[in-house]
Amino acid sequence: MSKYGDAIMRRHDDGTVTVERADPVIGVSKELLDEAESWVFPNGDQETIQLDTAGEYLYRRTGSVMETWGGGEPYQVVIYERIEP
Repeated sequence: MSKYGDAIMRRHDDGTVTVERADPVIGVSKELLDEAESWVFPNGDQETIQLDTAGEYLYRRTGSVMETWGGGEPYQVVIYERIEP
C-alpha cells in the first residue's frame, strides 16, 4: 500500500478530542504513536487506535510500515484503515 491520507482532530478546552476530517486510510508517525495518550489505544496496543475520545473513529493497523521523509529526516509511518461501524 503506497497511498494513505491523514486526519484532522481538535482538542477542546474540556479535554475531549473530536475529528474534523479523516480519510479511510491514514498514516500515523511511529513517534506520534509512541507519545499518544492511553485512551488512543482501546485494546491496550497499537493494533487498533481511536482518533476521538468518543470512540467513533476507530482504525485497524494494516501491517504496513512505510519510511518517508519530513523536515529533512527519515521517519516511519504506520498505516491504519478505518473500521466501519
